[in-house]
Amino acid sequence: MSCSLGEILFYFCGMFKDVNFDGVKGVLLDLDNTVYVYDPCHEHALNACVEKATNELSISAADFKAVYNQMKKRVNHQLHGQASCHSRLLYFQYLFESLQGKTNFELPLIFYKLYWSSFFEIMKVLPEAKLFLEKCHALQLPVAIVTDLTADVQFEKIQKLGIGEHIKFLVSSEEAGKEKPEPDMFHLALQKLNLTAPDVIMIGDSLRADKAGAEALGIKWYHPWE
Repeated sequence: MSCSLGEILFYFCGMFKDVNFDGVKGVLLDLDNTVYVYDPCHEHALNACVEKATNELSISAADFKAVYNQMKKRVNHQLHGQASCHSRLLYFQYLFESLQGKTNFELPLIFYKLYWSSFFEIMKVLPEAKLFLEKCHALQLPVAIVTDLTADVQFEKIQKLGIGEHIKFLVSSEEAGKEKPEPDMFHLALQKLNLTAPDVIMIGDSLRADKAGAEALGIKWYHPWE
């Protein structure tokens, strides 16, 4: 069932309602679909790439999207559990290899840069997420972002969202070598914060990645409907 943007925003903003800070000494915070809403940004970015491809490369929108999704699945499967399984550059490299039968050293980079520049155009921090970070700052609670994907992209997202001043540490799956729910990312975040599992809470949208990963280590995963 599809949801309106208003319903999506209501869902994600709800993650920050009535958080209990009693006994909390630090916060682990997911980034994608927690601090901002991912899907509209992705759709906008992919549509920009589709438009460029249909205008300049004589390929239909349906065919471009089909090959993109096929190559995304290929990369996800091939590099499962690694940060690079999300690499748009690899998606586009494989896409053009599929279409042209060889590695094109120009187009994948062009489409990679277009994708992310378009993504950042409409990416905005959720107001409730910003208020939550400001509250953590006021309470002197250090926040560590614990996020899948490569460090360069997540660094840029934090800059574009304008939340860097409220984040003490970033832990990416590229840095940790494994993705959530594997314990490596959570251990690294705790190590950086110099805290233990009972000292922190985890806030994130994913039952599989955030909830399972945190609770396996004794970290309380917060969700308003839990």
